[in-house]
Amino acid sequence: MSSFHMVLCQQGGNGQREQFSLFHSPLLILCWSTSGRDTGNISATRSVCKDLISFDQQDSRNPFRFMLSLVDSFDYIREITLATSAVHMVVLRRSHGLSYQKQLVDALTAKGQAYCLLRRALDHLAAVDKPIAMVAVVFFINFDLIESGRGSWKIHVKAAGNLLKSIHAMEIRKQISPSIAKLADNVVADCITYYVLGSAFTSSGDTAMSAFESIDIISVLQRAAPFSYGCYPPIILEILSKATHLSHTDIDKARHLIDKLCALDFKAWVYNIPDLSPNDDLRTRVEIAEAHRAATCLYILLAVPDLERGAICGKRLTSEAQTRKALKHLASVPIEHVLSKGLIWSTFIVGAQTDDPEIREWCLGRMQKIWVESPFICPWGYIETAMAMMQRVWESKDAKARFVGHTRTNWLQDLKAFPDHALIV
Repeated sequence: MSSFHMVLCQQGGNGQREQFSLFHSPLLILCWSTSGRDTGNISATRSVCKDLISFDQQDSRNPFRFMLSLVDSFDYIREITLATSAVHMVVLRRSHGLSYQKQLVDALTAKGQAYCLLRRALDHLAAVDKPIAMVAVVFFINFDLIESGRGSWKIHVKAAGNLLKSIHAMEIRKQISPSIAKLADNVVADCITYYVLGSAFTSSGDTAMSAFESIDIISVLQRAAPFSYGCYPPIILEILSKATHLSHTDIDKARHLIDKLCALDFKAWVYNIPDLSPNDDLRTRVEIAEAHRAATCLYILLAVPDLERGAICGKRLTSEAQTRKALKHLASVPIEHVLSKGLIWSTFIVGAQTDDPEIREWCLGRMQKIWVESPFICPWGYIETAMAMMQRVWESKDAKARFVGHTRTNWLQDLKAFPDHALIV
């Protein structure tokens, strides 16, 4: 998301003014100022926020900049942008130990208004405006991710999937401007990523994710690859999407998916992504893709435990080996790197799997630093929730180990049984 760099001045309890730098959306300033809302004592200059793309560029290639031109024409875009901006302020202030009640009221008020306006718009929505409505729906998911990763994200993912099917069926892409098409591509890619990663920890009987099953995941994700902040190769997300439907008896299907993973050449893929920023770091993209591969292999081995007993890719693959491989690639990406924000899901998988106290501490520390110390993103609440979930997995595993001895438990199956599914991306 494009941003202004902000300096927020807060009156301290001792009468002195505390000052710290924050990243925030320019849409907050633009929309708040045009709607008569008060931003408080804020000075702003144009800067870069890399929350929703890999590398922001000081030109028109960042598709999210185009949202600025939509806020006057689409009131629901204005309100959901205000809501996500305000909830960013909630999490920012919360992470700094400051009061955030006013910002929370602002966020929830704008979100409620966005709901009403979008529902009203959907009743008489022109076909060419469906991609704009799609943007709004995905920003409802972003609201949940920023706040905590919980909430009603599944409902929004399902709604986005239904809209996307309608857009594809009507071939609306041919009728809209290139700027809207590029923005829609990136928002849709984010939503598909949310769908796939969200499916990873939900039960197999959960129907909220079924809306995307007819979508061509590869082609949509490939168009957005230059901007994707998660740096997931489209083929990995397609494989993971299929893996989320595996039962523990699907040994042949699981072996086929891992064989496909083993055959992928991520260096060739990364070095052929079109329209990457000149500042991009291709070597780091390869390392992140390799970390995602190992974490996805580990996921499949956990989904079908009997798979470890046979030969895959010409050799025996184990969860321990995939954990070590993922850790190696994760460690090769400096925590202060702009692309490190794409490591949360894989770090969670590895962290939840390991029983080693030092590795657990390392994974938790990395996630903590990305959450509150990264200079490239605002704190997103889902990272805090992911850390809590990982610790909950450890407590459950350790308790079972004490009770039944050293028999390894399958934390993935236990996690899928949890009643409250958070979205980790």
